[in-house]
Amino acid sequence: MQEKSRIRNQIITVIAATLATLCGGYHTGWTSPSLVKLQAIDSDLPVTGAQGSWIASIFSIAFLPGVFISGLTVNRWGRKTALLLTAIPNSMSCILIVAAQNYWWFYVSRVLAGLGSGMACTVIPMYLGEISEDRIRGALGVMIDLMDSLGILIAYSVGPWVSREALGCVGLAMPVLFALIFSWMPESPHFLVMKDKPEEAEKSLKWLLRRSKVASEDMVKMTKNVECNETNSKGTIKELLMEKGNRKALLIVTVLMTAQQVSGISAIRAYTGLIFSRAGATLDVGMAHIITGAVQFIGGLLGMFIVDHAGRKPLLLSSISGCILFLVGEAAYFQLEAMEFDMNSISWFSAASIVGYLLSYSIGLGCLPFVILSELFSYNVKTIATMWAIVVISISAMVVTKLYQLIADTYGIHIAFWGFAGATLLTGLFFYFVLPETKQRSFNEIQKELRSTKASKMAVEKPPSVC
Repeated sequence: MQEKSRIRNQIITVIAATLATLCGGYHTGWTSPSLVKLQAIDSDLPVTGAQGSWIASIFSIAFLPGVFISGLTVNRWGRKTALLLTAIPNSMSCILIVAAQNYWWFYVSRVLAGLGSGMACTVIPMYLGEISEDRIRGALGVMIDLMDSLGILIAYSVGPWVSREALGCVGLAMPVLFALIFSWMPESPHFLVMKDKPEEAEKSLKWLLRRSKVASEDMVKMTKNVECNETNSKGTIKELLMEKGNRKALLIVTVLMTAQQVSGISAIRAYTGLIFSRAGATLDVGMAHIITGAVQFIGGLLGMFIVDHAGRKPLLLSSISGCILFLVGEAAYFQLEAMEFDMNSISWFSAASIVGYLLSYSIGLGCLPFVILSELFSYNVKTIATMWAIVVISISAMVVTKLYQLIADTYGIHIAFWGFAGATLLTGLFFYFVLPETKQRSFNEIQKELRSTKASKMAVEKPPSVC
């Protein structure tokens, strides 16, 4: 009971911080119910298929300027301020959705939404890693994807039944709520120590640990960690590329972020409604959106509860295996349809495969990459590493989303899904041989394994000193 009481404020802080990813999830999910309406014959603002693909994909590429803005502010103004700034572009994006006069307004709206999401995705993993204890770090890290899934669920649940303007107002409420709540949360104590503000750091730590007095060893350990990183690490791109442990971690994170996108998640989320319509599913498209959104949220919730018990690597590999299975099922369905088989009697199979894929994705592949990223890098290079990760996500998401529409229109939707399944299989093989287990292990233990030293074999038995 005492342990639960101790982590309560950390949980509250994480929930408040990840409201920023709730906004990102809303914008991710917005396209699926909205594109169906915008491309309908009776649309008040007609959008072509090509324009719709840009509306869907430009969101991802707009992450890039957000990454660099956060990179400039997160170590100068702090994690909290950098995160609060995301409310500005997210609010402006929703205002443009409400006031849109033609498809160009949607382009600008999606750019602003991507900007805000890119900023949030850069700062939140860093902030969460610095305010949470090792034993619950994984579960709290999964909250990033869980809130993202909840935002998608809200867009899916509301979008099919309300007007474009009403859906925009729902989205506008989210960044406003985030700013009002998160403004009361503490700054990262690690950042405050870095800025030579020990009294403020101690105050922050007291609140996070729910103690009237912070144990001296907690402050000493944190201070030594910061001093050690600043002495041995300047946080440069050269260090990220030249130091063996960082280089291997960077490779793992690059493949992790790419694996998310080549599994087809961005395309499937953006075109869920159109995929169901194409498959001839008898299920109402609005209900299909709600079901798929709920499945993603439930998957993320399950991942949060089991990540610190099952371990990162087993959970990730299980998730990838499930994704491959259901992607093959979806590809086979559309392959048979392309061969002119009568699919009316099993039209439900396409929807079932999408649901199975989304559940498998959400449990591991969707929620673990940023958890693992926060555990592989030291504080000084974590900003650069996170920026790189968002760059990889942005480019790969845009490429995959655009290519999906092109391949589906030119060669058939089954070819796109066969490609997703094959690419996911390759990433799974990579993680099986390369990914280390990071569950409840200290940074030093993880770094020793990344460097493949003999000392790594003894790391679990005898934790190393702070430096």
